[in-house]
Amino acid sequence: MKSGQGVAIFYFDEGKKEWVEVKCSKTSGNSITVEVDHFTKFAVLVVDQQTGLPVLEGTTPAVLSNIVGHWAEARIKQAVKDGIKQS
Repeated sequence: MKSGQGVAIFYFDEGKKEWVEVKCSKTSGNSITVEVDHFTKFAVLVVDQQTGLPVLEGTTPAVLSNIVGHWAEARIKQAVKDGIKQS
């Protein structure tokens, strides 16, 4: 991340067709966690610390170090290739 950027967890609101930030996430080292009360599409996005809005351009390529052997490994890699951003 660049100076002035952070990370946040978002979920996709299917009705409004937009990403909504999940509040109260906790970041520790290379991990970010949050408690949720529903099942949907979630993503960790880079955000501008002043505005809180996702940064869509200029992020570095994803490094996926914790998905080796995961049942969805191939699909996760394809999603990143298709343009999903990572912090």
